[in-house]
Amino acid sequence: MDFGLVLQTDPPASQVVSLVKRGERNGFRYGWTFDSAVLWQKPFVIYSQILANTQRIHVGPMVTNPGTRT
Repeated sequence: MDFGLVLQTDPPASQVVSLVKRGERNGFRYGWTFDSAVLWQKPFVIYSQILANTQRIHVGPMVTNPGTRT
């Protein structure tokens, strides 16, 4: 069974990167973040830092309603 974690991209971004790294060390296979144009930082820049600091975890946005996202 695969497990994932979902994080808000609240500042500082380094904390988000640290949490995803910890998740990978503890066996999580997926690392998602919320993607909101208003509530949190844009996740796509943070993904580059996550990917540079991890080896196996899959990273991406958790979009709950792609029909209304522009």
